[in-house]
Amino acid sequence: MPSVFLQLETNDGKLHIVERALVKQMGIIREMLKLECGDTTEVIPLPRVDSETLKLLLKWCESMKSWTDDAEVSVRINILKRLIQRSGGDDEVLFQLITAANYLQMDSLLDAGTQLLANIIQSYDSAEELRLRFSIANEEE
Repeated sequence: MPSVFLQLETNDGKLHIVERALVKQMGIIREMLKLECGDTTEVIPLPRVDSETLKLLLKWCESMKSWTDDAEVSVRINILKRLIQRSGGDDEVLFQLITAANYLQMDSLLDAGTQLLANIIQSYDSAEELRLRFSIANEEE
C-alpha cells in the first residue's frame, strides 16, 4: 500500500512532508509516481522551487481540492490573488509561482498566474508605467 505522504526537498535544502493527494496536482510528480508504481519512499528533489514557494503551491493545491479542473479562470485568479495577499507577496511572488507551476506542470495555477499577469499588464496605459511597476530598466537611457 502506498504511503500517504511524500518527502519533497526544495532547492534551499528544506525537507517537506506532504500529502500524496495534494502533490498529485503537480503533473511532474504525478507522472513520476506512475513510473514508481505509485509508491516511493525516496526524497523527491525540487531543484527549481524554494521552500516559501512550495508552501504557497501546497496552499494552492489545498484550495483547488474543492474545485473541478474546469473551474472558471476568474475564480482561480481570485484564489491566487488572495493567496499572494495573505503571504504578503508581491509581483516577485507571482513570478516565482508562475515559474514553479510551469516546472511542476500545474496547469490550473499556470493558467491563473499568467492570466493574472496579463490582466496587470493590460491595466497600464504606457510602457513607462510597466517599467516602473516591474523595475525594468529603460534601454534608451
